[in-house]
Amino acid sequence: MSNVAGNQAVLRTSSTHILFDNLSIAAAYFFSVRAHNAVGFSQWSPEVSFHTVHPYASIPDAPSSIYLLDAFATELFVSWTNPQDGGSEILQFELQASRVEGTYWNVLTDYVHVSAISRLTADTSYFVRIRARNSVGWSPWSATIEAKTSNVGPPYEAVSPILAHRSKNCLALVWDPIKNNGSPILHYEVEIEDPWSSDPNPVIIYQTREEYAMTSDLIPGTRYTFRIRGCNVHGCGPWSNKASYETESYGFCGNEQDVSVILKTKVPLGILTLTPKCNSQDLMCQSENLRVRVGVSWNCSMAIALESSCTRLLCSKFCYFPRSAECHKCFHSKCTKNSHAKTGLPVQVLSWYQQKHL
Repeated sequence: MSNVAGNQAVLRTSSTHILFDNLSIAAAYFFSVRAHNAVGFSQWSPEVSFHTVHPYASIPDAPSSIYLLDAFATELFVSWTNPQDGGSEILQFELQASRVEGTYWNVLTDYVHVSAISRLTADTSYFVRIRARNSVGWSPWSATIEAKTSNVGPPYEAVSPILAHRSKNCLALVWDPIKNNGSPILHYEVEIEDPWSSDPNPVIIYQTREEYAMTSDLIPGTRYTFRIRGCNVHGCGPWSNKASYETESYGFCGNEQDVSVILKTKVPLGILTLTPKCNSQDLMCQSENLRVRVGVSWNCSMAIALESSCTRLLCSKFCYFPRSAECHKCFHSKCTKNSHAKTGLPVQVLSWYQQKHL
């Protein structure tokens, strides 16, 4: 035997019943039993609880002010205020619901003040009532209220996605399940705002039936913005609020400051490395010229100068017209790997970058 304060007592008997006396008034006690023979002790039985009665207490009053908090297609949320406890602490509430008044089923027996009544039928009225229990017994039932579920429709608004993992080229997102409004979720849509994209509009990049999405091939040191929504046979629900997360920095240009400068620069950076005062082989001069004129870091400007120099030295035969297929092939085979390692920008971005900046 133990009480809520954690005090324990062990009593031994050869009978199947025992009397506990001198216990506290209106207190909770917990009991379990085990048997003993010549071999040893059995396991303890599951614990049960009992409450002693206050000598001057009575049952609680019926709960009042039961009201509807919110209504969905398959769920109702109701709340209530505590009744007078009759001089003994309220231990439990019992909530009942029914489609036909007078025929109820139990929904909840717990000490809370809000309850969700689930697995209901859309666009249907239900009758709800509640009662309370203290150490003396159960109160009368409250007055019955009528509450109606909503019609079936598209899912409700989603909660913004949360970042679960990030790396230099990847962001993993998770989110809470969306209330389906009476019709199962068929899939979730994930939308991204990509600062590197030439399309100013957000793009739906992912459809999944799970509350999880992995976005890859992203730019290091770049902030991306996401939102999600759920879809069922009735359509797609509202988009969640936006949430922004940043990939890890990597390489000489893969950081927030340099990426921001590169995105805002309209003049091809490869061309800016060239100047009459710089020899075509003088990478230090080219890098410094780019750093001063554009504002990227020295390490990033050097990486870009190396990229441009590689293309001019190894691919000049093919890159007289920079947008030609031959120039692309040469650039990827001879310069991309080295540029990727130094700048920290993914290969597919270097392809876009090379088209615009040679």
